Amino acid sequence: MKYLTAFLLAFSIFLLPAFADTSGDINTSLPQPIVTGFFAYTAGNCTQNYGNPPSGCGTYQCFFENGTTIRGQCRPPANTACYESGTWYATGSNGASCKNSTHKYSCSSGTWAASECSNGCSAGACASTTTTTTTPNSGNPGNTGDTDTTKKYTLSITSAIQGFNITQNTSATKTVTVKNTGEDRTNNTKLSVSGVPDGWASVSPSSASNLSIGASATFTVTFRIPANGTVKEHDVTLTAKSDQAETTSTFKLKVLPSAETVQNTIIPRYDGVKTMLEELEKNVTELKAAGVNTTEIEALLAGIKEKMEQANLSISSSDYFAASTAIDAIDALSAELSEKIEAARNAQGSNTLIIIVIAIVLIALGVVGYMLLPSKLSGMSKNMPWDDKEKGGFQPGKGFVPSETTQVSKIISDIQRKKKESARYQFGGKR
Repeated sequence: MKYLTAFLLAFSIFLLPAFADTSGDINTSLPQPIVTGFFAYTAGNCTQNYGNPPSGCGTYQCFFENGTTIRGQCRPPANTACYESGTWYATGSNGASCKNSTHKYSCSSGTWAASECSNGCSAGACASTTTTTTTPNSGNPGNTGDTDTTKKYTLSITSAIQGFNITQNTSATKTVTVKNTGEDRTNNTKLSVSGVPDGWASVSPSSASNLSIGASATFTVTFRIPANGTVKEHDVTLTAKSDQAETTSTFKLKVLPSAETVQNTIIPRYDGVKTMLEELEKNVTELKAAGVNTTEIEALLAGIKEKMEQANLSISSSDYFAASTAIDAIDALSAELSEKIEAARNAQGSNTLIIIVIAIVLIALGVVGYMLLPSKLSGMSKNMPWDDKEKGGFQPGKGFVPSETTQVSKIISDIQRKKKESARYQFGGKR
């Protein structure tokens, strides 16, 4: 008994740490799964670098922002998107900021990689500069002599707009500096904004009439987001263009939801997609029970559930932009799943109809085969209904046979006919 007591004591001491949850700081602003219980722990802060690959996310993995190991987000290890400032970027896309003035960040299978820009980096993307080369006397300003030299007209955006967030029903003002980096003066330089709905951005002044070599012009861009502006991230392009050259710069404008949108739109939408998901899951279960192959449908359903988890975590952490983005994805995936469920149901109905048609054909073939069986089957002919000679009718192997009464009547009719013909022959002049 004492050995058993000692064993149980040692076993309980061994298990105590397993049932306990490891403590630690938890950054509640970063949505992440919390794992507790038997042989588990409470997930640590995703901003902590616990190893390679970094942990701190329970069964998930921490994906860090570009150039740092102190800020990140948790996602399943199979994730291929890159995280930065509350936004996930798909593989191959640029980040919201540059590594430095000559290198940009781009997403590569869940991690940020830096690459060099030939014209410099602005707002997370390589700057694009158009250079125009002209010859003297071509009608451009500054060409005054007949020489063999050429002039290059180049504009550069030296102070661009960096990516920023703006809330619905608010405004923000930014400045942009355009410099003449060419070999002659330019005229009629204008700045335009694209990538946002009309009316969201206005530019002042409307143009800079002349820019001498090395001179710059500053433009003011005012963004006014309406109360119903779409909650999403916009890819915005600035274009500086003169009569001789042009250049562009890009940045990301993230429109955040207002408090009214959160209460009147996002929360109700989340409740709605939650109810819709329950109905879709019920439909998938019914199809599976009916014997339909639901492998592809269940994979799509699992993707929707993952997005629902992201939306739930985002709402819990008050990241309503991420929640809205996740709900948008859920809507798109749910529409696709509904189409696949309907197609599976239609296919199931077609298969049932085919089975019914095949059954009818087999029954018809059985009846025809039964009718064409031989009239006498070994050991069965005496009991077959078609052996009733009095009735006649259709007999397998013989076709339609008259009854015996009909046959006797026909024989008597033939004898009478022959007697009449014999009498006509005797009284017709010949003996």
